[in-house]
Amino acid sequence: MLFIDHLMPTQCGLRNPGLVEKMVEHANNGGMFSMDVLQKHGGEIKIQVRQFEDEKLFLHDGHHRTLGIWLSGRDFLFPEEYDLTNFRYEDYISPNFEAGFVTPFDPREEVRHFEFHSFKHEARQLAKVSVEEAMAFIEKNRKRYSEKRSCWHVSQLTNSLNRQRVEDKEKDSGIHQALQQEQD
Repeated sequence: MLFIDHLMPTQCGLRNPGLVEKMVEHANNGGMFSMDVLQKHGGEIKIQVRQFEDEKLFLHDGHHRTLGIWLSGRDFLFPEEYDLTNFRYEDYISPNFEAGFVTPFDPREEVRHFEFHSFKHEARQLAKVSVEEAMAFIEKNRKRYSEKRSCWHVSQLTNSLNRQRVEDKEKDSGIHQALQQEQD
């Protein structure tokens, strides 16, 4: 068992906030996010937790599921729901082109953006031609995939949910278009 309060997210937003509601419902009904459940829904990996040399735990992958569990009132992950891997900070701070890791950041001070896949694709393509060019590209464009840490707990991911709900309501009401027309 791993307490969610002990995990620091590695991103402060959610790529697909609409998924969280179904995950809350699943957890509320006593459901776990074990491999057999994930595979039934096309999932391939458990929640990924990284433990560093100072014993700090970071949520690397599985932010939606972890937030869904937390919002359901369960404050821990079952062992069947996560993989815990030991890492060193230096492994996160430097690119590893062989492993496909092209978004280096210091998780103690920074988080990745929740949507960085186009950046990863560009950096990996550049690395096929020139590792030196890819390194320069990564360093020059760091703000495209990371930012200063502004969230320290999984509960703060609810801000992403709330922003998405407000944006959805604005779109549905047409206020977005009205505001845009006023600015034009």
